[in-house]
Amino acid sequence: MALPWVVELKKVLNDNEMGINQKAAKALAGLQQAGLAYTTVLKPKEVLIHPSNRGGQMCNHFDVISKGKSICQVGWGLQKVGPSVCVELPIESKKRSHIIECNEALASTSGGMLPMPSGKERVRSLSTSHTCAFLRCLENGCKIDAGDDLAGGSNLSLEQLVAKRDDLGRMLTEGWEWCVVKAQVEAEVPDSCCFLQAAYNSDHGIVKPPNELEVAMTIAHIFQMQPEDKKDLAKEVAQAAAGMPPCRGYIESIGDFVASYAGGESFQLLKYLDFMRRQYGGSINFGEDFTWLLAYFDWKEPTTTFPFLRIALACCQLTCPKSAQKDGFSRLITRAGRDKLKGKKLHDDSFKAEKLTHAGWSMVEKSSLAMEKVALAFGKFQIRLALFLLASSKKEEKVLSMRPWMTSMRSSRQKSYCAIVVSLWKTQKERRKRPAAL
Repeated sequence: MALPWVVELKKVLNDNEMGINQKAAKALAGLQQAGLAYTTVLKPKEVLIHPSNRGGQMCNHFDVISKGKSICQVGWGLQKVGPSVCVELPIESKKRSHIIECNEALASTSGGMLPMPSGKERVRSLSTSHTCAFLRCLENGCKIDAGDDLAGGSNLSLEQLVAKRDDLGRMLTEGWEWCVVKAQVEAEVPDSCCFLQAAYNSDHGIVKPPNELEVAMTIAHIFQMQPEDKKDLAKEVAQAAAGMPPCRGYIESIGDFVASYAGGESFQLLKYLDFMRRQYGGSINFGEDFTWLLAYFDWKEPTTTFPFLRIALACCQLTCPKSAQKDGFSRLITRAGRDKLKGKKLHDDSFKAEKLTHAGWSMVEKSSLAMEKVALAFGKFQIRLALFLLASSKKEEKVLSMRPWMTSMRSSRQKSYCAIVVSLWKTQKERRKRPAAL
């Protein structure tokens, strides 16, 4: 028989009559009344990031620095931090080790922009995660591009920022008040923490709102957490929409994309896209038109729905250089490029591209190496393939030369399309050292 507080918590979380923030406040109040949540003061160095944060993506290092810079510009104030909510680290050593490993993996793929866990952390953040992570970056002297207006040399300058005499120094040395949920709550109601982070990340003042990929990851994450007999993608989409993301108006197309092209219930293709996003950009938005293309575009080919070409197009948008971004939206693949896909002239090459990228993914799945070891090469292969497929004007040719690893695509068009792409894939496989930047 379920414990009384478990029954009450589930009742609150499943109440569709209440708004997401109202449900979160009522859930925490109920947990505090049951002695399963309490308030205490925590320092940034005591806080890890919950692995379920933002659909399992945790925090993107580019977003952490970007948000931190925004706060530095307006000044650090304890009263502006907003409600900080976290959950205790689990007592079980296996679960605790998993959380630390997730945070270590996040730091190791950040290029030195996020610090490694110290082993002294006590909790996992459900809200205020980017803010807390930025403060940990300051404490650990993590790297940031030289030339940034907050940098002294190549590292964040803590002394320079503390000299502004706002609340930054106090937040680092004394910490601030957090609401801490006991580990037992997550053990009994696993999706409670996922719900709380969505609620408390929905209305912060200086915040990185979730883009379409983050919303897709959230939908997938909630789906995976449900028991087999209760999995319902429509409900997961509704729960993600309750967080009021900017893409809420077309979130159904995101859900349909997840259902059809994310790589089955393991969502490996979605996780691969997230990996590529982490490597080369922050929160890039697709926009409604491009999201519709990913979810519903019909190549009118009876033998395939082109799942891998869709993923390749998404990868292009997620990794686009800043020169191809406008107002936070990716403009690498233009409307002209999308219209070109609709033409009959491109059908045969699109079919070849789908077969090639499908074959490439098969090689990734068969590889004995970890996904992050082979995903980068596959991602470059996909991007080259998609841009070569679409390039037809001087603008696209210029895009192809924006990054050094794209220059080999400007080969003679007299060569076989397949031969060029296969050559690029083989060349990338032979390269073991990752370039400093795309």
